[in-house]
Amino acid sequence: MLDPKDPTIDTAKPASPGPLLEIQKSGDSADKVDFLILGDGYTAAERGKFEKDARRLADMLFSVSPFKERRSDFNVWGLCPPSEESGISRPSTGVHRRSRVGATYDAFGVERSVLTFENRSFRDVASFAPYEFVEILVNGNTYGGGGIFGLYSTVAADSLWSPYVFVHEFGHHFAGLADEYYTSESAMLPDVGRLEPWEPNVTALKDPANVKWKALLTPGVPIPTPWR
Repeated sequence: MLDPKDPTIDTAKPASPGPLLEIQKSGDSADKVDFLILGDGYTAAERGKFEKDARRLADMLFSVSPFKERRSDFNVWGLCPPSEESGISRPSTGVHRRSRVGATYDAFGVERSVLTFENRSFRDVASFAPYEFVEILVNGNTYGGGGIFGLYSTVAADSLWSPYVFVHEFGHHFAGLADEYYTSESAMLPDVGRLEPWEPNVTALKDPANVKWKALLTPGVPIPTPWR
């Protein structure tokens, strides 16, 4: 049990990440989902670029269902702590940056995986905004991103695939959705002895009578559905 009066609790205020950007205000935070977009790897001179990137990708999120229909349920905020250097770390190419949020490529040895392991620094920055969900927008054009349910999601802002990756990774973070890579080896393994996945959008079952989304199935379409 935590004692809020414990003298070892650090009450020092972290350094300000800069002004809070209001991207979309739909109502009081008590009644809305507060979604925070954090910039990482943007210099002070690139703040304008961050604002354009954040607004562009927020608009992309709300152009697809089901977010399109529920846009008014969200507030969207932006914070962009200035970095000394442009871009983030990419260890596999010898590039290292000391960015405020700590995002880096090559997470867990996977080049395209962008995550931060600097949780305290990340939370210090995020504490300057109301938030329930966070997207870390990294200043880079190399394909990359990541999403962890209930923690955060990430995307490289200037990648050609950034609109898709932004929405895809936010689905992991916001709703706990699993990947649906049909050609992946993990998707093709036999289901003998496999437990039913907890994620709401995937199943190990082949019986339409028990599948999670049976009410949405089209009569006459076989399960599993053949893929050309």
